[in-house]
Amino acid sequence: MRVSVDAARQDRAPAPARQTAWAAALAVLLTAVADGLAYTALRRHWPGVVLNPGIGFGLLRGSPGLALGLEVGGLMVVVVLAVLVPPGRTAAAVVVAGGLSNLTMRLMTGHVVDYWHVSWYPYTFNLADLAIRGGVLWFIGALAVSARRSSRETHDQHEAARGMR
Repeated sequence: MRVSVDAARQDRAPAPARQTAWAAALAVLLTAVADGLAYTALRRHWPGVVLNPGIGFGLLRGSPGLALGLEVGGLMVVVVLAVLVPPGRTAAAVVVAGGLSNLTMRLMTGHVVDYWHVSWYPYTFNLADLAIRGGVLWFIGALAVSARRSSRETHDQHEAARGMR
């Protein structure tokens, strides 16, 4: 009996990986729920609501099928990146959360509802769009920090090897 318990423990992911997975799942859930609530509350009572059948920045408005395909393909790419690049997993989860929220809205209504507009920015957007853009910036930042840390560790290893000669 003891052997099977130890074997089961070895099959489980390490604690940081589990924590990252839970954080990612929570990010997806919170973003999708918040965007859905915002959509429900604002779609009829908010001035300047834009029904966008295209993708970001209003691109591909005349090709909703292509927009849907690109959205699904983009989500798959981000999921693969999240698996391959551990430092960016939680950031990728935020991107996926925004993408799934927009995808769900697109599948339910045929368009995405954009409801926020700021005077200095030329486009109207929604919470899911913020999650996507913020997650992409976070992902890039996580990669930069990871690369810098890796470079520093490599440099320290080379210095330590020189000292041992």
